Amino acid sequence: MSHTDQYTGEVINSLTKVVLWVFPSIYFIRKYQSELTYSLTDLFCSKIRWPTEMWGVLLLTCMPLIKSFIQNKSLTLNQDFKSSNWIWLAVVGLTEEIVFRGLIQNALTSKMQTSSAMIITNILFIIIHFPIQMHNGTFPNFFQFANTFVIGMIFSYSLDKTKNLCVPIILHTLYDLLVTAFLK
Repeated sequence: MSHTDQYTGEVINSLTKVVLWVFPSIYFIRKYQSELTYSLTDLFCSKIRWPTEMWGVLLLTCMPLIKSFIQNKSLTLNQDFKSSNWIWLAVVGLTEEIVFRGLIQNALTSKMQTSSAMIITNILFIIIHFPIQMHNGTFPNFFQFANTFVIGMIFSYSLDKTKNLCVPIILHTLYDLLVTAFLK
C-alpha cells in the first residue's frame, strides 16, 4: 500500500469513527445529562484532581514501555510503526473514551454501583476490540482479553478518581502509542 493510501485510509477510518461514535455519544450525553452522573461540561471542563493513586495508574499505563525495555534491554522503536499511525493514535483514544467512559460508564454509574458499571463497561470494551484483533490477523486469547479488560479498568478508574474524561483519553492515547511504537 502506498504512503498516500495509508494516510487516506487512516483519515477515512478516523472520520467514520468520529461520525458513527462520537457525534451520537455527545448527542446522548447532552440529551440525557440530567440523568447521567456527569454532564459534558463535567466531563471536559471540571478541574482535574490528581489523587496519589493516579501515579500508580500512570505507571500501569506505561507497562508496554517497561516490558519492551526489559525484553530488549533497550528502547527500540517498532519497525512496523508508520507515520500514518499518528492519525489513528490521535483519534482512537478520544473516540473510545467518549463512548465507553463518557457515555456508557457515565450512564451505568447513574443506575448502579460504580464497580459494577466499570465491569460492564469494560466487558463491552473487550467485545469492541475482538473484531479489531481478528482484522489484525490474531485470534484473541485469554491474555489479550485480560489485558484489554485491565487497561480498560484503569481508564475507568481514572475517570472515577479525577472526574474528568480528559485523563482517560490521555492515558488511552499514551498506552496505544507505547504499544504501537515499542511492542513487536
